[in-house]
Amino acid sequence: MKNCNDKCGSHIIYVNGRYEGNDDIGRMMKDFHQCRPEQIESETLSKAVAYYKEKEGRGAMSEAVRQYAMEYAKEYAKEYAREYGEEQKEEGILQGKNNMLYSLVSKGRLKIDVAAEEANVSLGEFEKSMEEAGYKIPELV
Repeated sequence: MKNCNDKCGSHIIYVNGRYEGNDDIGRMMKDFHQCRPEQIESETLSKAVAYYKEKEGRGAMSEAVRQYAMEYAKEYAKEYAREYGEEQKEEGILQGKNNMLYSLVSKGRLKIDVAAEEANVSLGEFEKSMEEAGYKIPELV
């Protein structure tokens, strides 16, 4: 009897993201933590990151972030509606979407100008609301 690994070649691999060894896995983990494509040693990964962060892929990434934020917002809205009532659901959706954008910005995974655009507010308004919500704006390098 053959298992799926024999047929489809798939495997589950767990990796400690904090591993800093001087081997292939260690270099890969270091690459995954880089913010700028030019700091990534892997040429393939560097090109992909540059595409999604700096070139025409930015629109595709913005759409993916928008969809992710909306899914998060819907889940947040369900919790919000349970706590505050169904009539507050739209407010919950908006608050959930904004919290997701704040989180992505504070973790350095989304540029603040893109997040402000997704929230349909000015950069200044977004920064102010982000700080009021208790999120830190990352320092620019």
